[in-house]
Amino acid sequence: MYAADVSRDLFVSFPAESARSRVHIARGALARLGSFVREATRARHVALVTDSHVGRLYGGVAARSLRGAGLAVHVLRVPRGEAAKRPGVLERLWESLADAGLGRDAAVVALGGGSVSDLAGFAAATWLRGVPWVALPTTLLAQVDASVGC
Repeated sequence: MYAADVSRDLFVSFPAESARSRVHIARGALARLGSFVREATRARHVALVTDSHVGRLYGGVAARSLRGAGLAVHVLRVPRGEAAKRPGVLERLWESLADAGLGRDAAVVALGGGSVSDLAGFAAATWLRGVPWVALPTTLLAQVDASVGC
């Protein structure tokens, strides 16, 4: 067995908070996204936030996995790169969450690079005073930067 074939969970605790973050690393994790999100968040509805490029590459697999776990999925597209980090884009994302009727039984799933992760994470933290957020970083920079809050 190669190390790349082994799934790993890393739990990060914050001493001043009662919160923990879970980092799951596994080959084929995208196909098992739905069961992970369902277990980790207990959500019934998911906003899958991605950009046009990443959405075209991985959005279908992600949405199918989420739906396969019994989650209602709302795919929300945002601009690519740093253009996503604008107040107007955040406002449109909040409006999309409202239009989809996403409440406290929802989670936000960020599929993409650092900009998508940053935007979706902030939107989740500020939507209804915070809903669960799951990041699926698709670049090494996103894995190191936005996905673990460095």
